[in-house]
Amino acid sequence: MRLEVLDAQGQRRQVRARHVVLACWHRAIAHMSEEMPAAQRQALLDQVKTPLIYANVLLSNWRPFARAGWSGLRSVGGFWPEASLDFPVNMGAAKASPGPDHPILLHLAKVVLPAETQGLPPRQQASLGRQQLQAWRTDDLLAPAMHLLRSALGPYGFQDSDVEAVTFNRWAHGYAYEYMHGADAFWPQGPLPCERARQGWGRVAIANSDAGAFAYAHSAIDQATRAVSELLPGAELPRWTQRPGPYRP
Repeated sequence: MRLEVLDAQGQRRQVRARHVVLACWHRAIAHMSEEMPAAQRQALLDQVKTPLIYANVLLSNWRPFARAGWSGLRSVGGFWPEASLDFPVNMGAAKASPGPDHPILLHLAKVVLPAETQGLPPRQQASLGRQQLQAWRTDDLLAPAMHLLRSALGPYGFQDSDVEAVTFNRWAHGYAYEYMHGADAFWPQGPLPCERARQGWGRVAIANSDAGAFAYAHSAIDQATRAVSELLPGAELPRWTQRPGPYRP
């Protein structure tokens, strides 16, 4: 295999390899080669990612949470539906907050599916959500986060000055689409688009969570193992889950 890539300095380089594992977004793979069949390209385009946005709020203390006896918040109908204090994990030099008087991170998460898209097919909802995600300004994200903290924790002593810093991570490529009853007539009996989409050609194999239509790390690991087994049939590999897609009841 011979690939052309751009390095960090913008220079074109040629890379030669005996085998290639493509572990990127299916919708990107669909545009990488003119050799694949049209049906496979269409199956690759079926994977529409669910857009997400995360916020990390650095608090100078978490006394209001301690007074309330809470470790997180749920806001039914709110812009930010959930917020949770950082897990108390110690890893190397990174130490968990030792107590309410010390700084801590508060994590907020939101799946971006606009309310006006209710009733539309899930893939269309995700596409419209991605458009909305790109249109939001920082103030559009910060104001509802502060409102959540004030309204829920104000009675327990929260003050705006408790917030030291905020970061927002727009995850437009989000989670792999997971098949579901009602929206996907082929689920669960198949054949599944991901099975057609991940077919290798020549010395190229396809891996990643899209290839399993399941959005989590263990699915990506399973698909990576499968891809290597296709390229190296005699390789000694760990067992992997060969059933794609989410759990089937």
